[in-house]
Amino acid sequence: RKDPLSQWAFHQRSKQGLAALTEDQKAALDALGFIWDPKEDEFNRQWEGRFAQLVAYKEKHGTTIVPVKEETGLGRWASTQRDAHTLYVKKKSGQLQKDIESGKTKPPKKCRIMTEEHYQKLKSINFVFSIYQPGGGWDSKYEELKEYRAQYGDCKVPQHWKKNKGLGKFVARQRYLYCLWEQGKFDNNPLTQERIGKLNSLGFHWGSFRPNTWKDPQTEEAKRKVEEARAQPNNRKASL
Repeated sequence: RKDPLSQWAFHQRSKQGLAALTEDQKAALDALGFIWDPKEDEFNRQWEGRFAQLVAYKEKHGTTIVPVKEETGLGRWASTQRDAHTLYVKKKSGQLQKDIESGKTKPPKKCRIMTEEHYQKLKSINFVFSIYQPGGGWDSKYEELKEYRAQYGDCKVPQHWKKNKGLGKFVARQRYLYCLWEQGKFDNNPLTQERIGKLNSLGFHWGSFRPNTWKDPQTEEAKRKVEEARAQPNNRKASL
């Protein structure tokens, strides 16, 4: 059984939810540091603990991009903050409510939306809220790939990766262009030796390119020539 004080506190929370407490009563309880929502209070305490870990991580490594596989779970926590920030932005713009009303998305739990206080704290340490940006040239995608590697430990981005479809396509295209490069197709090939070197420095996995996995209208003719070259008896070994 709950002790009388716990029952009284529970009753005050119920009254507060029903707006039955007077302003003076609320102020008196606030002055005592009364916890109106124990679950939210526990969530905030855990959040502050993780934030302190993130600050320490940045001081040591110089970045807030933490590998997802980081054994303390800090990387997964940082990733959830980016998701929470996305909801925070949508809520502020009114887009979240529109998506809920249209049935496009379900109402998220309160704890999944970043609070203004948490946003300001993360902003104060230059937290990277959005790793992947739409568009951008080769160098921009290369930087995104570096960040992906920092998080996941390799450069094997799925071609249809939902978090950043553009990065998956970029990686697939580099493998395709490298296939052309190996065939001596240097003319108008944007994959220069310098870029190959930069990708190699990341441990880029060139793999075995399969022509039928890449659809690029601008390079269909070049792809056809590669397939024809591989069909020649003296090139079969290179295609394995």
